[in-house]
Amino acid sequence: MNCSAFKRLKGIQRHWYVFEESTLKLMAYRNEMDAAIPDKEPLKIINIHGAVFHIDPAEHNQFSIM
Repeated sequence: MNCSAFKRLKGIQRHWYVFEESTLKLMAYRNEMDAAIPDKEPLKIINIHGAVFHIDPAEHNQFSIM
């Protein structure tokens, strides 16, 4: 399981994302503490199976999931 904080480009709200490798799902939480609570319901679950990632080297630490 991989965890990280991301900021959406269309807003100022930050979420904490957890990537679950076994299911290929990205789960969004309000913050790192919420993500650490067992059985805590995520705000959103994004299935990235078959998704395409676009990384622009000119944009530091940014990527798009399509």
